[in-house]
Parts: sequence; C-alpha cells; structure tokens
Amino acid sequence: DGDLLPVVNRPAVHPRPLGSVSLLSAWHSFDMFSDEELLRNAQPFIEQFEKTGEASSMLGEDRALGYDYALMLTNLTRLNHPLKNRALSVMLDRLDEVGAWAEYYHDGVPYNCRNRAWESAINIAAALDAAQGAAL
Repeated sequence: DGDLLPVVNRPAVHPRPLGSVSLLSAWHSFDMFSDEELLRNAQPFIEQFEKTGEASSMLGEDRALGYDYALMLTNLTRLNHPLKNRALSVMLDRLDEVGAWAEYYHDGVPYNCRNRAWESAINIAAALDAAQGAAL
C-alpha cells in the first residue's frame, strides 16, 4: 500500500507478492523503521500465523518457504510479541530427522528439496537471536 515500500505502477507479474520482503527489515536489523512500522508491515502475516499456526510469507496460502519461520520469529522477537514462543516452537517442530529444514512446506509438511543449508542456517540464527533477545 506504499506505507513503507514504494508503489510501482505496472502490471502484476504474479498476483501474490512475496511477503518476505515485508519481513526482511527485522531480519537484517535495520533501524530505519520504528517498531510501529515493523508491526504494520508484519501484522497481516502475524494474523495469519495466529489463525493457521503456519508462518507463510504468502498470504492466504498453505505453503511456506523454509525460512519463513525465521522471518516470522525474528519479527516477533524484535517486537517482543506474545506469539514469539509459539513461532519458535512451530519452527523447531519443522526440523526433519537429520535436524535440518526443507526448502518448502505445504501444510507444515516438507516438500521439494530437503536438508537445505540455506534455510537451516537462517532458522538457526533466528532461534539463537530469539534465545538471546528474550526469556523463552
């Protein structure tokens, strides 16, 4: 809606924007945004997480990127949101039998490429930040 990110007037390439862009400011620890601005950007995803228990950056979808859990947890941790412990628990529940996260999830079940170092590293970093940032 142009509140924090510029509005670009061009035909949509994809009808569903990748919401992770709205959640990255907290992940990167950008200090140019106030907590109120971060909350405004994250609120639709927080509401979806509260309703569905899934941390998808694609609103209205039952699919999630493997690092969506980290982005949700990082935003909730920075905002000291009451759902941060639930987000951490959900993220840890997605670990597979070798202790890694997958590239994608559908209804919380891994699909596509498994044992992803990229997604796993991002999720581990978010868990560590959450543990250091607040009493869990």
